Amino acid sequence: MLMNYYDPHYKIIQTNPPRKNKINNNPQISKSLAHMLRHAAGTNNLEIRKDGYAKLSSIMKTKDFKGKHTIEQVMAVCYYDSKSRFSMIREAGVNTEYLVRANQVSNANMSGSGNF
Repeated sequence: MLMNYYDPHYKIIQTNPPRKNKINNNPQISKSLAHMLRHAAGTNNLEIRKDGYAKLSSIMKTKDFKGKHTIEQVMAVCYYDSKSRFSMIREAGVNTEYLVRANQVSNANMSGSGNF
């Protein structure tokens, strides 16, 4: 099943979501990702754009994710979260990057860094 994602700053991107199975049912990944995006971006040198998105590749290099979770597991949590806590887009262009953000962003995050 192809899913369309739209962000007013980007083109519509069609991606195949990861398979829905038990890997997306891991609350620890969801908690770690939410904490990273909302509270711990500064301590982990994670750049958050003004629109709240961070590079998934950068998140996967942090100590909370490196070697603990696969990129497929994190993507599955973003796609299949029952409360839609996360948004994931893929920028159009030559060097495409997956970007992820927490949908209910705390104010502490937005005062940090600018665009990357």
